[in-house]
Amino acid sequence: MTAVLYHVQFGIVARSAGHSAVKRSAYQACARREDGGGRVYDWRRKRGEWVGGFMLLPDGAPDWATDPARLWREAEAVERRCDAQLARTIEFSIPRTVPSHLREAFARAVLEPLRARGMAMQVDLHCPPASDGEEQPHAHALLTLRAFEGDGFSEKKRQWNAAFTENAGRAMRGLLADQMNAFFEGHGIVSTVDHRRAAAEPEHAPPERNVPRAAWAAWKVDPTSSAAAPVHAVQDVRRLRHQHRAALAMAEAAKAEVAALSREARRRTPGVAPSDRATREERRRRVLAGLIRQHYDTVWMPESVAANVRSVHLDPEQHRAIITLYDGSQFVDYGDQITFHGPITRTAAAEIAAAAARHGWTSVVLTGSREFKDAVALECALLVPPIATDYIMSQHVQRHLQSLSREVNLRADECHFRFHMPTRPDIVGLAASPSKGGPCQIGEPQIHLPSPNKRSYC
Repeated sequence: MTAVLYHVQFGIVARSAGHSAVKRSAYQACARREDGGGRVYDWRRKRGEWVGGFMLLPDGAPDWATDPARLWREAEAVERRCDAQLARTIEFSIPRTVPSHLREAFARAVLEPLRARGMAMQVDLHCPPASDGEEQPHAHALLTLRAFEGDGFSEKKRQWNAAFTENAGRAMRGLLADQMNAFFEGHGIVSTVDHRRAAAEPEHAPPERNVPRAAWAAWKVDPTSSAAAPVHAVQDVRRLRHQHRAALAMAEAAKAEVAALSREARRRTPGVAPSDRATREERRRRVLAGLIRQHYDTVWMPESVAANVRSVHLDPEQHRAIITLYDGSQFVDYGDQITFHGPITRTAAAEIAAAAARHGWTSVVLTGSREFKDAVALECALLVPPIATDYIMSQHVQRHLQSLSREVNLRADECHFRFHMPTRPDIVGLAASPSKGGPCQIGEPQIHLPSPNKRSYC
């Protein structure tokens, strides 16, 4: 998979800032619009970059909503306050790997979850030239803040605001990224996007700064002038990022080639294997489960713990077990510390918590990002018996824990490993609590094993 640029920007059309939903509609459509007060907004001079548009309406929308000019006049008329919010905006890039005839379908797929929630939107596709001389396709969406009721608008949907502000907007950015990746997979496009900030950027790449309009204007007139220096600085950063993405793509291609050669070499190597695929898989899991059982020093452990494991390597010199997953990521258990290389999801967090329970830890110290701590603390709280952590969960995670509390009794009967396939290297971890074995932090040279006591299995 080739990582491509992911750009999504949210905004609000607010009357208090002098904004107008009708003006924004005219800008997106590169058209002429007139609002309810007789003011005219004409953006036809930008018509050259507009390549198409459509209305995306929820089920049961009135017929008049198909006319964007009337839709936004009505949306403005229903808002009485001088500081009212009139509409919401979303701008997102369309990767160049998406063919031109699929761009509209791509935009529809990305915004479909919002339409399903009841939001009506005007979507316009623009394709101006980029600084590198190539196309720069992107989409503008203008969304209503009220749902339809009968032949008009209902009350404002405050929960829609919460969907866009949850976790500082990361939840919505993740949702749109998932929609994009699903579209890529469904249409055979070998690309992927990552919504996390700087997920695909060089570790030490400087942030891209905003360039003043005056600098861009000077660059267009004379690129060698001193006033155009900020533009050159940004171009250098972009060049570095493009080189990094190209290197990542080459690494992924080489990795896929090595895997294919390894499969071919294994096929050609003399040997004996069961002809039945199910039997081969069962025996493979049994061997891997035996290695995991050996590491955890327990007499019994179900074979299901190896369901998603490609290999297990026991490293007696460093006293650790390196568990490699199907996607090549690793789950490393040092006995007194557990690290997971990759993004944290509920599945990955559950596996980290389950491994801690198999060690018999009753309390742990969490290190890593806030997102990681929230996820693992939640899963530790759901275990039976629960594992205490040194971290206070965010309020939205605490509410989620309350909604999941009914699952606690079911978890007492489960014992399995579940893994998630991460998309970038990122080391996070947890370790035995100081209350059990002294100071224990990731990266410190001195790590104390937890005192041996009764083991607890999830």
